[in-house]
Amino acid sequence: MTWLWLAAWGVFDGAATGVALALDQLALTLGAHALVALAVGLGLRCSASQRWLVGAAVIAIPGAGIAIAASVVLLRGRGRLVRPATPRQAWRLSAASARQLASRLSPCDALSTGDSEQHRQALSALAGRNDHEARALLRWAAAHRDSELALYAALVLDELDARGARRRRAIKRVARTGRTARGAA
Repeated sequence: MTWLWLAAWGVFDGAATGVALALDQLALTLGAHALVALAVGLGLRCSASQRWLVGAAVIAIPGAGIAIAASVVLLRGRGRLVRPATPRQAWRLSAASARQLASRLSPCDALSTGDSEQHRQALSALAGRNDHEARALLRWAAAHRDSELALYAALVLDELDARGARRRRAIKRVARTGRTARGAA
């Protein structure tokens, strides 16, 4: 019934606007237009925000406002843009974890001032991250004056490059087989 309601008021809006413009009566045109906006906004079963949007569309755009109102009220989205609300878990840090975190060096500090065990831990952490910052730190360490650290950093960078190449080959293989499977069907 919503579409019938909108269609009836759309016909009335068009007829009233046409007659009022033919008679050169601006006040009558605006009055009829406001009546249509009020009737459409109040007569629809929708949320308050949709009523305001429909009323604003009908008032602001003579003639086409009814079409916009119909699209607002009659079309329903599939919820693709709205994520379902999920309760978030609060991240709690125990006192022991906080002390451990405070005593640990950052990867940059561990690479520049730490001992060989801290170097290994930092290189392992950077290898697991594999982001731009980690690669920059690894390149810096590979150019470091400590030859052992430079060697290990270069090996980690090489391993990251090899992993990236394997991932790219796998993606190309999947894309190629997906294309041939679609082409065969």
